[in-house]
Amino acid sequence: MTYFKDISTKTQLKTTYIKLAKQNHPDMGGNNHTMQNINAEYEFMNKLINTRKKSLMNLKKGDTVFVNGTECTVIFDTSKTFIAKAKDREKKEMFDKITGLGINNKKYKAYII
Repeated sequence: MTYFKDISTKTQLKTTYIKLAKQNHPDMGGNNHTMQNINAEYEFMNKLINTRKKSLMNLKKGDTVFVNGTECTVIFDTSKTFIAKAKDREKKEMFDKITGLGINNKKYKAYII
């Protein structure tokens, strides 16, 4: 991602988009090509956040998720959080079902393929 780094919520995405649009919109003196790239990346991120939110909310014990590219198994879940354990390792982390981010360490991002 070039324009939307470390974005995990729709609110962050929208705020960042508005800021970028004010700076780069052709009507405001910006570059048309840059604005097209920002719009394409915004649409991609918006779909990603929506998919992640819907998918993670339906997780249950035994489901498979990926955390930063590592395959993990859900070993515990509540209505708002879940704990994922890396396969073939002892590493565990609790995640927020809405954002997919680690509760104790925000560098961990869970997603479903």
